[in-house]
Amino acid sequence: MLLLNGLNKEQELAVLHGLGPCCVVAGAGSGKTKVLTERIAQLIKNGVAAQQILAVTFTKKAAKEMKERLEKLVLRSTCKNLWMGTFHSICFFILKKESPNFDQMVVMDKESMKKRLMQQVLGPSTPTYDGMDWETDYKTCLSFVSYQKNRLLRPDAYKKKISLLESEDDLLKWKMYQKYEDLKDENQLIDFDDMLIRCYEMFRDNPEILRKYQQTFKYLLIDEFQDTNVAQYELVKMLGVQNNVFVVGDERQSIYSFRGAKIELFINFKKEWPNCKEIILETNYRSTPNIVEMSNRLIGVGAFNYRGICKAACENGAEPIITCYGCADEEAFGVVSEVDVLHSQGVPYEDMAVLYRLNAQSRAVEDALIKRGIPYLVTGGFGFYGRKEVKDILGYVRLAVNLNDDEALTRIINTPTRYLGKVFLRTIEDYSIRNEVSFFEAIKKCPMARERKYRKAKEFVEIVEKLHRYNDLEPDKLIRLVLKETKYLEWLSRDEKDKDSEYGENLQMLQVAAKRFDDIDSFLEHASFAEKAAKGSEDKFKGKVRLMTIHASKGLEFGTVFLIGLNQGILPHKNSIEYAMGHIVIPNSVEEERRICYVGITRAKTRLYLSSMEYWMDKEIDDSMFLEDLYGEGEPCG
Repeated sequence: MLLLNGLNKEQELAVLHGLGPCCVVAGAGSGKTKVLTERIAQLIKNGVAAQQILAVTFTKKAAKEMKERLEKLVLRSTCKNLWMGTFHSICFFILKKESPNFDQMVVMDKESMKKRLMQQVLGPSTPTYDGMDWETDYKTCLSFVSYQKNRLLRPDAYKKKISLLESEDDLLKWKMYQKYEDLKDENQLIDFDDMLIRCYEMFRDNPEILRKYQQTFKYLLIDEFQDTNVAQYELVKMLGVQNNVFVVGDERQSIYSFRGAKIELFINFKKEWPNCKEIILETNYRSTPNIVEMSNRLIGVGAFNYRGICKAACENGAEPIITCYGCADEEAFGVVSEVDVLHSQGVPYEDMAVLYRLNAQSRAVEDALIKRGIPYLVTGGFGFYGRKEVKDILGYVRLAVNLNDDEALTRIINTPTRYLGKVFLRTIEDYSIRNEVSFFEAIKKCPMARERKYRKAKEFVEIVEKLHRYNDLEPDKLIRLVLKETKYLEWLSRDEKDKDSEYGENLQMLQVAAKRFDDIDSFLEHASFAEKAAKGSEDKFKGKVRLMTIHASKGLEFGTVFLIGLNQGILPHKNSIEYAMGHIVIPNSVEEERRICYVGITRAKTRLYLSSMEYWMDKEIDDSMFLEDLYGEGEPCG
């Protein structure tokens, strides 16, 4: 079989590209993975040694898939010599080989390790952070640290950057960042972002090591270049001195700015690299013409002048269907009813996906699937009832119903933070065993709990006893009482604007879900069943409908896609929308949200269902501005 068999003209141009930089703009479904693997195979066929090729992918899964495809084109033994992986894995390997004492460092590859370290940074013993709760703050702080490292800013560099406009908040962030790094160094720990910044610094400070890898890598191929951050781009510039840099991406699918991705790096690549050849892959082999035309309409009216217009290679299919429902539960019922119909017509469950912008949207769909007995898997995250904030509040409800529920008590005794540490909890557990009483009873009777430093234990008992007295309330009202008495939302958010965060939306949705049940026992039973139903290994999705955020769906495709919640404030997300005079949306402010919607639409191969709601969280909500772009003025849901 000929190597280039099955490629179209543009794909072949990319695969056969000779020396010099090349930028391939690969539209959705245009076969970019095929182009990358065929190009690597072609280079090897032309005599380039495999070890002289560096191929960088966005995820480990993508690297695995590319290797499997490549092994069908060249000898497996040859593939073993390739440098292929994510930026982080490549940098880790180089650091392990070149950096002194790197082998002695411990990689914080588990969330619990980073959480424990940040607990020390934000703990109550640190005067600077008195009053901060590490339980809620640690993820925000870790995201901040990651963002700065991806911009190649160490704490001292960040301090210099903010020095001119330094605010109290900036200073606090700098101190947190500095202490995090100090503690990490003291304990010989590294996080994933250290792979990039340490490798960059090693190359910068050791020209002979850099020269070695510049000579090793004759050809660089980088996938998903639209999601590249500053640190990754600087590494590409360092290693790509032989000028054979081949990048593939699609600016229409750039949706990771919150992780530090800079779309401009891809858009301006041709300007930055002299004599760069630009090739545009416009043929979509995934979706029907109706779906491709819809995605073109959406992205064509955006604030950016995106390169290329996708054209479908597939035969025509059904028109995308748009439906407007009354509320989230009606929307979920409609979606799941259609899933049932399609499955009865022979469509496999695993070929259907429900995509959404917010995690809170999965609740209604999960409930509807459970009611119908349809198996499902939540991909790339937890099911609604498995989310921390939902389990926390349900933990209070369970304890209010049954004071002997030791598991529920253990979960929520320090949520919100009460600083009742391991010594206290161990003493309570010992007292409970010796006296054959529940943990709750032990807290009430154990002498230690009456000590002044454990006064928060008394407050906890008072809250639980009050909740217990009112445990015959309707489920949604009991949840509302839990939120009020525990001040859980205030704990999650120290400033008013954050109370509209996704955590808050999930807890509002929990109350909406609880309204559908007459008594608390049946609701708790449903929640427990739903949490278990959503669990499952990512590689065991066969026979299950897939539920995921649009972000988690990137790189995947399904025969049938249900894109739900096309409402203003959901998609586009309310936090992204900026207004000009006259309450007109500023186009640039929602451009990434437009791209997120585009990614959702382009996951569909043959059938696409779009839906919106009239009410969300019991409040009126408008249709998404994107629906007008898709259908023109009028009533698309009419």
